[in-house]
Amino acid sequence: MMLWKITSDANIQGQQLGSYILSGLGETTKHSKKENRSIQFDPQTRLMDVAICRPEASSSGTYVISTACSDSFFRVYAFDFITRKLSLCFNLHHGEHCILKLSQICLINDSVKNHFFITGAADGYIKVFNQNTCNYTSSISHLEGNILPQFVTPDLQLKSHQSGINALDAKSIADWIIGTAGDDNALSISVVHFELLASEHMRCTEVSKAQVKSAHASQITGLKILDGKTIVTVSIDQRINIWTWKSVGSDLVIDLSISKISLIPDIAHLEAWQNEVTKSWTLLVCGQGIESFTFVLNEENV
Repeated sequence: MMLWKITSDANIQGQQLGSYILSGLGETTKHSKKENRSIQFDPQTRLMDVAICRPEASSSGTYVISTACSDSFFRVYAFDFITRKLSLCFNLHHGEHCILKLSQICLINDSVKNHFFITGAADGYIKVFNQNTCNYTSSISHLEGNILPQFVTPDLQLKSHQSGINALDAKSIADWIIGTAGDDNALSISVVHFELLASEHMRCTEVSKAQVKSAHASQITGLKILDGKTIVTVSIDQRINIWTWKSVGSDLVIDLSISKISLIPDIAHLEAWQNEVTKSWTLLVCGQGIESFTFVLNEENV
């Protein structure tokens, strides 16, 4: 894991704050996983995805970073910006499969803030976790002592794909839209409703869903939700597909709006951002090279 400080004054500059190896942080200390089992940090464990899940007060200079790992554990670290120390806080047992993708959302209802982790794993399941179930505390000294595995129950678990989930994105419209794509060449969309209960806990339920089983000719490696009706996917088949979706009663309907060919082989990732002035979108595709596309969305077409 490499941590960077990005400044964008007259020029954009990047400063590397540190570089860390998972096996070096966890060493090889064994911890109890179940009564008759134990776990050990495997030096071959890979960090599959990462997100800054909760920055502390700006004066403290401390950030909490969540990581998805190939050994099926979800790990949370505390990073001190001043000392540049990265400390392992939590080992969260996710399941028996490699976690491939990770996203994080923040919900604020009546001044109650809830952070949720959304993960996609090699078994094709989406899991949604409330950060409050991880016994979070802002005391870093307390966090550093809590490295034993914790077993957390997902607030929502959805079977979205036959195999691994390679791309995941979430966006708030009226409810939350969770889009996934994976090794089975399929595109899946789920509408998830979050409800604040009297106990100040959140309940999440799937309202509707839709899937395109053959969205591409090969595995999909990138997905971005642009707005309340448009999703973009990219695949190793070197196609960029722009999809539109709409609600028809209680069902979702997904239609292919446009498909473009990319010149980049082995597409591995997709990024998208919108120009606030012109309202145009830019797509950045990367693989064995980088390629960008710019377009404008309107009511009829792209």
